Amino acid sequence: MDGGTLASQGTKVQVAGSYTQKSGALKLALSSTTAGTLAVAGHAALAGELNVGFINGYSPKAGEQIVVLSAKGVHNRFAKVMVDGFAKSSVSYGDTSVTITLAH
Repeated sequence: MDGGTLASQGTKVQVAGSYTQKSGALKLALSSTTAGTLAVAGHAALAGELNVGFINGYSPKAGEQIVVLSAKGVHNRFAKVMVDGFAKSSVSYGDTSVTITLAH
C-alpha cells in the first residue's frame, strides 16, 4: 500500500500473501483482542501510521498487551502509532508480530 488506508471493522483481516505499507495508514478497529487485527501469511513491511481504536463495547484496560499484526516476518516499523484512549501506549516489534501495550 502506497498511500491510502487499510481498515478493519472489528473482524480479523487476513492477507494471503505479503503486506507492504510504504505510507498511508493501517486503521484497526478492535472488537476483542483478536477481532480486528491483521494476519499476514507472508512477510509484512511496515511504514506510515498505525491507528488502533475499539468498537462494539470492547474496552481493554491499561497494561493489556494486544498482538495487532502477525506475519511470517515483520520488517521495519510504523512511523507513528496512535491508540484511542491510551496516549502513552508502547509498541513492540517481534520477528513475527507487532504488539501494543496499553497505557494512559
